[in-house]
Amino acid sequence: MKPLRCLLAVSAALVWAPFGFGGGLPASPIEAPRPHLPGEIAMDRPSRSEGAIVVKLRLEDGEEVPLKVDTGGPETILDESFASKLGPRIGTKPAAFAFNLRAGAQGIYRAPKLYAGDTELLTGSQVYTVKSAASASQPGKGILGMDCLRHYCIQFDFAAGKMRFLEPDHLDTNELGEPFLINMGPQGHTFFDADLLGQGKMRFLLDTGMDGPFDAMLAPKVFERLLHQYPTIGPDLYMTVPDGRAASGNIFPRVSLRGQTYTDLWFSSVDLRPRRVKGIIGMRFLARHKITLNFPKRTLYFKCISSAPLAAGPSASQHQSVAPTGGRRFAQSVIGHQRRLLPVADGGP
Repeated sequence: MKPLRCLLAVSAALVWAPFGFGGGLPASPIEAPRPHLPGEIAMDRPSRSEGAIVVKLRLEDGEEVPLKVDTGGPETILDESFASKLGPRIGTKPAAFAFNLRAGAQGIYRAPKLYAGDTELLTGSQVYTVKSAASASQPGKGILGMDCLRHYCIQFDFAAGKMRFLEPDHLDTNELGEPFLINMGPQGHTFFDADLLGQGKMRFLLDTGMDGPFDAMLAPKVFERLLHQYPTIGPDLYMTVPDGRAASGNIFPRVSLRGQTYTDLWFSSVDLRPRRVKGIIGMRFLARHKITLNFPKRTLYFKCISSAPLAAGPSASQHQSVAPTGGRRFAQSVIGHQRRLLPVADGGP
């Protein structure tokens, strides 16, 4: 029987190579003067349960720029087609993305002004360009990374389809759910430590850039303990990421996480670096919650709104369905950037 494999999109800028946790961004809350806050922004997603968060921003000349919001990516990246509007190129650097270490080179430019509505966003001093693959499934025309997001308190309301900018110093936390301390690491990723799985406190990456069909990617030992603790359904899943590395996964019909029973969880096992990181939490799981990220105060809030994947909203054109075929399990009409489960010949995608 040929294995089921998956091309999976994860954070565009979380480098697979090891990185440390010292230095870099300050560990204490950001106390710099607060930027002006935009109004709420519609999240352009093909389904309430899955898919990237794409928001429509604009350049100073008014041109619309749809960007994928990526809490796992330290840098803001624009499609190469915008290079002519960015002035002289400062330089280039290798583009080593999390699951595609052969992505080519990035151009480096002075960051342009980016606006949400009429409000200019606070960003980093530089922006990067990369050539996107020509595909209708590519979400947005770039990445809105942590060099911008880290300055704001942001709420993702998946049920309402809204991204909100909240006042970080006067936040009413009573209805925001359980708090966790954010550890941003040297490159600005969104790490947090929690006992999510009943296996003790572990470090996880909250990655809105992971918009594939899995709820989470877990370190092998963590994944194996879940297999011993909870039953799974259907045949095993196997996935291959764009640069050829493989990982396996299973469907868990019911799992208890911090006292809440979740259903229809898709977990995969993958060797993560650094070893201290035990899991990457992706959009399929995050979209079951209202997520509030108070980056200036280094606090994350989870509020569960659905134990199962949210039903597709009226704007969704497709949805994920799974059906057994010839002893294998296929995901039908899965949407998003490189998010397809494909039956392929042995030896590669």
